[in-house]
Amino acid sequence: MRLFVAAWPPSEVGDALRKLPRPDHPGVHWTPETDWHITLRYLGEVSDPAPVIDALQAELPGRGSRPATLDDHTTELGTALVVGVDGLRSLASVIRLATSQLGDPPRPDPFEGHITVARCGRRGVDPELVGQAVKTSDATSWSVGEVALVKSTVGINPASPTTYETIATISLD
Repeated sequence: MRLFVAAWPPSEVGDALRKLPRPDHPGVHWTPETDWHITLRYLGEVSDPAPVIDALQAELPGRGSRPATLDDHTTELGTALVVGVDGLRSLASVIRLATSQLGDPPRPDPFEGHITVARCGRRGVDPELVGQAVKTSDATSWSVGEVALVKSTVGINPASPTTYETIATISLD
């Protein structure tokens, strides 16, 4: 099964992201709200999630909640349109270290917290979509008090999209 460790944003973040315009652009696939998350560590194919859960439960409880803040605009990350999330780099590092011997090797590049709002395929991100304001009544900050081990099932085609299922939740407190 394909697994990743994620933080699910609170409803206030969803409220802000729902306000983003979603113009119809060729090749742009807007992500559904149920898929909005911050990937802290992608593990890839893992036959048994139990060792991952054990590693996370051995390392994370007692480390304390982490503050996270949603950026105020959209940006491009590869072929995706994203909204950055600041404040989770140290948490992602702890998770990478705790799970370094499990699943795919951790990515060597620096962690860039973000929520993907659209996938843009081979054409890349239309420059018109980059820099859109994320409208919030207040600064969208929250406390991440738990992480989830999530199973990803990739859809065969656009009519059967990728689905995510939380299989374990680990508290940071």
